Amino acid sequence: MATASENNSANSFWRTVNKEDSERNRKYKDITDRGVKNVRDRRRKSIVTAIVLLIAVIAAIFGIMQFGKYQNEMTEQVMSELVGKTFTASDSHMEGLGWIHYEYWQLTFKDEDNLDYAYIETVGPREDDEKPVYEGTYSYTLSRSMFGNYTVSVNGTTYKIKVNDSNEPTGISR
Repeated sequence: MATASENNSANSFWRTVNKEDSERNRKYKDITDRGVKNVRDRRRKSIVTAIVLLIAVIAAIFGIMQFGKYQNEMTEQVMSELVGKTFTASDSHMEGLGWIHYEYWQLTFKDEDNLDYAYIETVGPREDDEKPVYEGTYSYTLSRSMFGNYTVSVNGTTYKIKVNDSNEPTGISR
């Protein structure tokens, strides 16, 4: 039979083993709980990030669509106001022995698809009796940049449309 002191020693040993075992189990549980929590936190962060990105993409697409609609409205307004108007653009350059050549382009907008194109080149400024020579009727395209600048492309040449604050055409230039 075991003596009381041996029983106490054995009980003390098993209490220590049980205590250490319980401590190991608690630490193991803390580590696994922390791992599970980290996984949950990462998933939650991923979901929140995905939702934020989705909202940003939807907002960007909506903004682009609204901007495109606005661009089309402004272009259609200018195009409708061009009909029936005539604008002249001019440019000059020096050639040869100091002769200054002047070029004049006259665009008469017949409708929203076609314009009459006239051109004249002179040496020196154009006289009042010199009129641009009718070159023909051409189709044209009107476009607006994202900065609000308008251009007319006709027969391979591009002209800038000048507009006022009310988006009404006031002139052209080369």
